[in-house]
This record gives sequence, structure tokens and C-alpha cells, in this order.
Amino acid sequence: MAGQRQVRGRIAKLEDECGNMFSVKEEMIKVASGYFEKLFSASEAGLDEHLFGLVEKRVTASMNESLIKQFSEEDICNAVKSMSSLKVPRVDGFVAIFFQRYWHIVGPDISRYCLGILNGQKEIGDINKTRIVLIPNIDNPKNMSHFRPISLCNVIYKIIAKVLVNRMSDILSDCINEAQGAFIPGRLISDNVLIAYEMKKSCRRGNFTLKLDMSKAYDRVE
Repeated sequence: MAGQRQVRGRIAKLEDECGNMFSVKEEMIKVASGYFEKLFSASEAGLDEHLFGLVEKRVTASMNESLIKQFSEEDICNAVKSMSSLKVPRVDGFVAIFFQRYWHIVGPDISRYCLGILNGQKEIGDINKTRIVLIPNIDNPKNMSHFRPISLCNVIYKIIAKVLVNRMSDILSDCINEAQGAFIPGRLISDNVLIAYEMKKSCRRGNFTLKLDMSKAYDRVE
């Protein structure tokens, strides 16, 4: 099975946006790099200051106070404990279970390092690196749209991100409209699917339905 997955995931050739096919490793790397550089580069946009006055403020003074307070060792420890233990090893080769089991040994140093970044005393530096792995969506993929990229960040980076997520999680439901049906604890995107279905049933006469292709909708939002 492992051998079959390796064969299925092997990239023998890549097609660029112009339809040119490449099979040399260096050329395929250039095609992939150019694809992601374009995908994650923002287009030039106008000034949005005039829109800010139209947005209702949702973060109260007490919420803001809880968000900007200093992070503690307890925040770091809780984040480590809540991480998935055996996800794919990251760039550093570690998985979260190593830190969870040996926290009594590595915990003080890890906490000190993470708190220095979270509390603004040091830059995030070299840990802010991500390895992008391409997972084929189909057999015999030939262009970049046939792959699903997943990002492998090292565990220290994931700990810092988890601490920030935990800090914001208590206020997200109050800040994000209830129509947002995903990425908030207790909400399911399937609820919106059911609502859309019922709306379609009730609008059979004199109306139309517009279906949008939201491919890679969460790669970038502009």
C-alpha cells in the first residue's frame, strides 16, 4: 500500500499555465514555485479607510483587554496539551506527542521561547518556515490544479499559533455573524447547506439559483 501511494504521489511531469509540459526536476520546481507565488501574491488594491467607518465595532473594551494581556506559561502548556498528538511530522521532524510526554523536561525552555515571541520581546525568526506538500486529487496529475497543498509547520510555530487561537476563541462567536456557518465551535457548514436547499425549494417560481465555483476559496482572501 505504501508503495502504491508513493507511485500515485510521484510527480513525473508538470504542465504550466500555457500548456507547456516539463519533466526535468528543476523545471518542475520552477513551475510549482511560480504557481504558488502567483496564488499567494495579493493584487494591488485601493485604500479601504473609507470602508472602516461603515463596519460595526464588535470588540468591546473588556474583550480587547483580555486579548492584549500578557501570555503566561499556563497558556503555553494548555496549547501543547490540546494539540493533536500524531499528525504528520513537520520540518523539524517532531510531532506534538514528543513535547506532550516530555513537557516536564522541555517545557520550561519551550515556554520561555514562545513567551518571548508572544509578548513581543523577540522576533519569530527561523521557526516561521513552512514546507508545502502536494497531495494529488486525481490519478496521474499533470498540472498544479490537480494537487491539494498542505502546509507542514514545525511544532514550535504550531504551539504559538494554538495559543493565539485559544486566546481568540472565547470572543469569536460574539464578533462573527451567525450566518457564518463554519470555523466557529458549535457551528456547522451543513446548516447553511440545508438553509440553501430550503430556500431553493421555496423560490421555484420567478427566481434563479447562481452556483459559484469556490475552488481554493480559503487559499487567499482579498
